[in-house]
Amino acid sequence: MDKLLYLTFVLILIGCATQVPPSGGPPDTTPPEIIKTYPKNGTVNFKDNHVEVEFSEYIDKRSAQDAIYISPYITGEIKYKWSGSRLRIIFPEKLKDSTTYVITFGTEIKDLNAGNKMNESFTLAFSTGSVIDSGSIEGKIFTQKGNFMVFAYKIDGINPDTLSPLHTKPDYVTQAGKDGNFKFQFIRFGKYRLFAINDKMKNLLYNPTDDEYGVFWKDIEISPQNQSLSNIIFKTTIEDTSKPFVSSVNVVDNSHILLKFSEKINPESASIKIAKNDTQTIPVISQIYPDSSKLILILSEKLNPTNKYKLTLSGITDLAGNELDTYIHEISNGFLPDTTAPSLIFSNPSQDETDVNIKPEIKLLFDDFLNPESKAKLIDSIGNEIKIKIEQNLNKLTVEPDAELKPNGVYILKIFNLSDIDNNLQKDTLVLSFKTVDPSTWGTIEGNIICEDTDSQVIVTAVETSKGKKYITRTKCNSKFTIDQIPQGRYLIEAFIDSNGNGKYDYGRVFPFTPSERFTIYPDTVKVRARWTVENINIKF
Repeated sequence: MDKLLYLTFVLILIGCATQVPPSGGPPDTTPPEIIKTYPKNGTVNFKDNHVEVEFSEYIDKRSAQDAIYISPYITGEIKYKWSGSRLRIIFPEKLKDSTTYVITFGTEIKDLNAGNKMNESFTLAFSTGSVIDSGSIEGKIFTQKGNFMVFAYKIDGINPDTLSPLHTKPDYVTQAGKDGNFKFQFIRFGKYRLFAINDKMKNLLYNPTDDEYGVFWKDIEISPQNQSLSNIIFKTTIEDTSKPFVSSVNVVDNSHILLKFSEKINPESASIKIAKNDTQTIPVISQIYPDSSKLILILSEKLNPTNKYKLTLSGITDLAGNELDTYIHEISNGFLPDTTAPSLIFSNPSQDETDVNIKPEIKLLFDDFLNPESKAKLIDSIGNEIKIKIEQNLNKLTVEPDAELKPNGVYILKIFNLSDIDNNLQKDTLVLSFKTVDPSTWGTIEGNIICEDTDSQVIVTAVETSKGKKYITRTKCNSKFTIDQIPQGRYLIEAFIDSNGNGKYDYGRVFPFTPSERFTIYPDTVKVRARWTVENINIKF
C-alpha cells in the first residue's frame, strides 16, 4: 500500500512539472506581439479599473512589467495579473475624468521560450471622456545604443526654465524601436519639450552621468491646425560634469615639465605661467600629446636651484567644456641638466598613413627646441630623392616637396642630425613612411543647403561608410556646398547649423535647459565615382 501511494505521488509531481519545448528543430526567432486588447484602441467613455492585453506567446513576466509605461503618470501601486499569455493591468485608483490615457509596451518585452524581444513598441490608448486626444509626434534617434525612451513634457502654463527632468516625470513617454524610430499617438494639443533618454534606472527620470541623452533644437506645439509633427530627430551624448584636474607634475629636467591630467583636455585657451621669484615670468611653449591627456612644457630659460618657481594653470578645459580650477604648483627639487635627445610627439601625416595629398605639408612636432642643423631627405619607393624645403621653428619641423608627388606612391622621409639646443643628438635616424592618394579615384559631391537661418555657418560632413573617414566643408543657409577631392565610395551626408560659431556640434543640455544645434541627415547614402561629380544633393533643415 505504501509503495502504491509513493508511486501515485511521483506521478502527480511529474504531471505538475513545468512543460518545456521539445529539443531539436529550428530555433525560435519570432518576436512576440500583442494580438488583442481590452479596451480596443481608441475607446472613449472608458470606466473600468483595469485593461488587458494578450500576447502571441508566453512572455517573461518581469521583462513585461518593467517595460510598461502609462501616460499620464499614475501614482500608487499598479498590479499585474497573468493568465497564460494574457496580462491584466489593475489601476490603484479611479482614473481621471475626461482624460486620454496612453499605455506603451516597450521593446524590452521578451518571450519566455527564446528571449526574443518585441520588434517595436505597442501603444494602447483610451479616454475616460467622450473625446480622445488626437495629436501625434514622430521622429528618430540617431545613436549607437538601444533602449532609448522619448520623454514629452507639456509646458503650457508653466515657466519651462523651471522644468527639471531630473525630478519631474514626463507627461508622455514612448520607446524607440531598434532602428531609432519613435512615435507618440493620442496626445493632447499643446506645447511640449522633448528629450531622448537612455533611462537605465527605468525610473522615468534623467540621471546625469548615467543616462545618455538627446535634446531637440526647439520646443514644439501640437494644435487642431497642426495635429501631427514628424522629423523630430535627436543626436545623443552623455553629460560630463566633472572638472579635469592635474594628476601629476614631473620636472623632467631643467628645461622640461611634464603635466598629466585626469582626462583629455583642450589647451587652446589655456594660460600657462611659470613665475621666477614672484617677479619674472619665464617664456614657455606647451605641446599636447596625441592622447590629449599629457602636456609637455618646454622652457626657454633653464631652471636654477637658487631661484623659486611657481607654475600657474588656468583656462584649461576638458572636451566637454568643464574648466580646470586654477592650479598653482611650487616647482622644486633636482633641476637636472637636459641630457635627452628630442623625441617626436606628433606627425602629419602619421606613420604609414595612406591617401596623403600629392602636395603635402609634412609637420613634425617634438618635445624640445630643435637645433637648426637638422637634415631631412625624402625618397620614393625605388630610392629616388625628392627635392624638398625644410623649415624649423622652435619644436616644429615642416617639410614640403618642391613639386607634386606621384599619385599612389610610397614615400619615406628621413630626419637625421636631429638635436636640441643643448646639442643632445638623436642617434637613430627618424623614419616616416606614407602613401599618396591617387587623384584619378577622386570624386566630388555638390548640392544646396535649404534652411531659414541666414546668419550662421552650416557645417557639412561626408562620412565614408567603410572606414569612417570624414570630409568637411562649410557654407551658409540657402547656399551651395561642394566637397571635392574625396575617394570613390559610399558616403553618409550630415549637416548642422553652427549657431554659436565654435565649429563643433553642440548637443544642448537637459537641465538647465539648453537647446541643441539643429542638424539633419541626408536620407540616402551617396555613391561617389572616380572623376565624377554627384550633383543635386539637397539638404533641407
